[in-house]
Amino acid sequence: MGGYVALEVMRQAPDRVRGLALISTSAGSDTPEQQEDRRQQIELTHAGKFNVLVEAAFPLLVDPSHRNDARLAALWSKMAHGIGPDVFCTQLEAIIRRPDSRPLLPTINCPAAVIHGAGDQLIPPDHAHETAAGIPDATLTIIDGGGHMVAQEQPAALRKAVDLLLAQIASQS
Repeated sequence: MGGYVALEVMRQAPDRVRGLALISTSAGSDTPEQQEDRRQQIELTHAGKFNVLVEAAFPLLVDPSHRNDARLAALWSKMAHGIGPDVFCTQLEAIIRRPDSRPLLPTINCPAAVIHGAGDQLIPPDHAHETAAGIPDATLTIIDGGGHMVAQEQPAALRKAVDLLLAQIASQS
């Protein structure tokens, strides 16, 4: 949800943002099918199936090469259970209601990096290409071997992309 929050900050207070990193996110709003899928997840969670959802989600969150990575699976489970079913449902509702941020993209005039895992199955990389193309002078980095959990799967590659953004921000100060 970090990218959705970052885009909302850009919408509400663009003058307070010196640089923008959009990692594993989409600027577009959900399709009706995605909204229905999220509503079904909410219903399943209310029906006591949160643990089943957490387990079923993992293969979609990582690059296919990491599907059997027990460390990443345990980390995902810990993060998901750390927020719990109530916050999970609140997050899904917020995602369903989020506005389409694509019209906002051309107005972003600070350094921006769009970073995405090549193996992201939750939000496919074509969303990153669309987002980067919409932001003037955005830098696009597609990271091999990373899925939606690119920060946990490929931390060094992600850090390199963020360091480049920070250097660009510093050069404009």
